[in-house]
Amino acid sequence: MGDGTPEGVEFAPEDSAAEVQWYVAMGDQVYGPADKRELTRWAAEGRIQPGAQALRVGEELWAPFHRVPGLEDIPLTPPPVPVPAAYVPRPTPRPVPKRQLCPCPHCGGQVDNIAPSYGWPWGFFQRSLKPQFGCAQCGRKVAYEELTPEAQAQVTRAVRSGAIGWFAVVIALILLIALCAFAVLAAFYP
Repeated sequence: MGDGTPEGVEFAPEDSAAEVQWYVAMGDQVYGPADKRELTRWAAEGRIQPGAQALRVGEELWAPFHRVPGLEDIPLTPPPVPVPAAYVPRPTPRPVPKRQLCPCPHCGGQVDNIAPSYGWPWGFFQRSLKPQFGCAQCGRKVAYEELTPEAQAQVTRAVRSGAIGWFAVVIALILLIALCAFAVLAAFYP
């Protein structure tokens, strides 16, 4: 080169787009200064919204971002549209397993009271005073004597408390009938 500069060295003009910096305003917030590469990255990330204003460093007049000289070729991508959440059904609650009375002596499955429940009060009476035992896995009936000693004690306590409950119900009914009879007799024979 004949102008005295070393070969291979190029000087960028002072007004190069790489050195120019801008401020960007969106709403009440002002961001920057940033060069064109950074503004391009911001726009690609959706951080610069359509309607944003830009100001070149050293100037005083804000203008729409896409009309500022040097920035008009940066495409503004709107922010990603929120994707509606996919419907995820709630898992159906699993039935709470009954407390295992004891393991089945035949297959190791769960032994439970299988006495029929006819509803109140007869079903409660049947299940509390005349329990029947069966395995949920193999389906066999299990005799009281085949239960473990802990299970036998548990069943005995349950039958005893059921019997006390039924005794209280029967006594209450007898007292109620006696009270009603006394009230009727008192009404007719003052």
